[in-house]
Amino acid sequence: MTPGGFKAMNMTTYEYVNNGTEPELLLTNVGPVLLDPTQQSVSDARLVSGGMNIISNYLNHWVEAVVVTGQGSEQLFSGVVVMINDEFYLLHISRDNDPSYIVGPLMGSNAYVIHDYGIGQYGCEALYSFPWKWFVNEPPSNTTCPAPPPGPVTTLLYQGYWPELSIILINTTAIKIEVTFKEGTRFSAMPQYFTLSFLDQGSARWLSPTCVGAGEYRGCSFTMGAMYSTLQQNLNYSIVVNFGREAPRNYYLIMTITYVDGLPNEWFVWNITNYSVVNYPMWLDAGGPPANVLYDG
Repeated sequence: MTPGGFKAMNMTTYEYVNNGTEPELLLTNVGPVLLDPTQQSVSDARLVSGGMNIISNYLNHWVEAVVVTGQGSEQLFSGVVVMINDEFYLLHISRDNDPSYIVGPLMGSNAYVIHDYGIGQYGCEALYSFPWKWFVNEPPSNTTCPAPPPGPVTTLLYQGYWPELSIILINTTAIKIEVTFKEGTRFSAMPQYFTLSFLDQGSARWLSPTCVGAGEYRGCSFTMGAMYSTLQQNLNYSIVVNFGREAPRNYYLIMTITYVDGLPNEWFVWNITNYSVVNYPMWLDAGGPPANVLYDG
């Protein structure tokens, strides 16, 4: 879609170039991609010479960035650039059970991008598929980065649609989350448990609520009733979450499915607004297990 209207395109690769002077929205089989005149391609899209690789140029992109930490040292971080409370942060996503983190707030004075992998699912796959060399014959889509929601998702370990969510505000501090894995979903390896994590969008911090529901065995983690197979019926969970404070109005809900034998986690992320409205954050087609803010202020 261009400023002049719709234009049909027949592309067979992931590399697209905008030769015009106005931004264009490209609708692809890996989700929508916004191209602008400064963007060379989806991959390594916005690196600019002359020291202009500041973090604000890469909103919703998966990047590697150098950040000056609170201790004054420079460190390399990878993840997706997000905006929380009108400030930029880098949200790191784990491939395994190591904790993830958010770094920020980031400004032109304390962070710059050295590698841009692109936006959305394509950028996620470009960043995270490379280390899995033992799956050398697998195409990039067979990582654990989910396809654009609601699916169907085809990754290395999960085939089917995104889990369905229903969120009900119980009182000022508690909510009920109904999670449904749809009939026909297939797990290519045995899932052990899934974990729910909550990232506040108002203050850029991880929340630590208590969760109660069938199958709970550690914090907000729940054992999976599915075996190494295709679900013959819906798999439902009813979970009560108590934040111990006023329930956040806007937050990211991150589900991480952990598998046996050290296989990579599966990721799903939802954007929750006004307590209970479930949205799919198109910039983030994958999530990860959070831990802490490494740098704040």
